[in-house]
Amino acid sequence: ILCLSLSALAVFGAWLEPPCRFSMPVPTRYTGIWSFLTFQTNVISAGYFGICVVSALVPDTLLDPCVVTGFPLAFALDLLLTPLYYGLDHFNAENVKVRRKWIQGVEIDGTRMVY
Repeated sequence: ILCLSLSALAVFGAWLEPPCRFSMPVPTRYTGIWSFLTFQTNVISAGYFGICVVSALVPDTLLDPCVVTGFPLAFALDLLLTPLYYGLDHFNAENVKVRRKWIQGVEIDGTRMVY
């Protein structure tokens, strides 16, 4: 369930948020949404928990060492990144202004974009 929810979050979050090439063009110029550690963490965690599911369903696979080795990374990212993101960035006054601007609508190249 965790693997599916993280995968859905990574995929649908990219579609539901304002396009990063418009909302933050400079930091995302070359790598797009991959510039954000939260997106990278969701992808890493979805992959790790997918490996865990396959390893649990198919006993004695070569994935068992990957589950053990990848646990510290997945644990640290999932436990620390979420509270740090919401504590430091999400409720930051400047970021709230940017999100409100996109919710109210922004005109780009003659097209009104509302998210």
